[in-house]
Amino acid sequence: MESVVRASLPASFGGKMPPLPSIFRVVLLVSASQLCIFNVSVSKYRMDFRTDAIEVPLMKARLIPCHLIAGSLGVGKTTAVLDYLKCHAGQEFVAVLTNDFGKIGMDASMLRGEMGERADAVHIINVPGGCICCTSYAGLESGLEELSKKTGVSRIIIEPSGLTLLESFAPTMSQICQKNGFEWMPVIALIDPARTRKVQIENLPYFGQLVRHAEILVANRCDRCKPEFMEEFQQWSGALQPPKLRVLSTSFGKLPQELFEIRRTVDVPAVSDKKMPHAISAKSGGCRWSADLVFQESSIRRALETGGIQRFKGLFHTEDGWRWIEWASGEIFVRPALASTESRAEWILDLLADEAKLEKCLTHAPD
Repeated sequence: MESVVRASLPASFGGKMPPLPSIFRVVLLVSASQLCIFNVSVSKYRMDFRTDAIEVPLMKARLIPCHLIAGSLGVGKTTAVLDYLKCHAGQEFVAVLTNDFGKIGMDASMLRGEMGERADAVHIINVPGGCICCTSYAGLESGLEELSKKTGVSRIIIEPSGLTLLESFAPTMSQICQKNGFEWMPVIALIDPARTRKVQIENLPYFGQLVRHAEILVANRCDRCKPEFMEEFQQWSGALQPPKLRVLSTSFGKLPQELFEIRRTVDVPAVSDKKMPHAISAKSGGCRWSADLVFQESSIRRALETGGIQRFKGLFHTEDGWRWIEWASGEIFVRPALASTESRAEWILDLLADEAKLEKCLTHAPD
């Protein structure tokens, strides 16, 4: 229906008509998703706005994608995040929210150190001192709220603790993302097919809920996996119902870019009132030392081989320079590191493990 709006010339024109064409078009932004186009005819002292209310739908700006890379202790989550950051440095400004079960927070410092001169290409927030599915949930909320106000972020990656339960956490994340203007992307879960067998998934609640709530399932560390274990993984993962959006195998945490572009085809289910008990048969600890203290790598290796360690990450000033030393999936990994202002370590132990003995062994020189 045609409407006519007449507008008088502003007093600031001094009674003189400004040089305007006799007919022109005005475009008004009516809402975030609608434009109205007005055809305007100009006479000596009057402008008539005539329109048929032509509505032009606008393309919605894509929300910032928010990913979760989950998995058990030592499965390679941090390695996967680091690989993505290195591959996309200079192409994307990625924000990473890491969650350490312990209070020292090793993952954030390791990511910054490994990025080196490219550390400016990433913004890292650390939420230490418990899982973001329960104890550190408030830190998760405040961290994502902080990111919602930060300009230039093109993607968000969350790396939860290896003890985090996805049972109620994943649906909750959907609500938090909606609140902060993010798009909650399909959950990526890493497993080690050599250590996470079908029998564990069927009988251990942690692994069962991890696989159940994963939307993209990735077998990592396949370079260290026997062929028969890989065949078993392919059989049980291919029979999962409902089927996953993707199931694939990789090594060294290398995730193809296409995984980060997959969008879910169904809505995330509502948060269930039934909470899975977070029974943790482990304890965490950590320690800091002066940079002047020089460790011996052989002593650290002996300490880690004493047993009772579920996960260990440490940055040490050794006799051969600075080193990252980790215990994951029953193996010790050592690699060079940049110099730091202190040595520090964080660990997750069996409940009956002797924490004081571990600390003593770390600094004890060999006989």
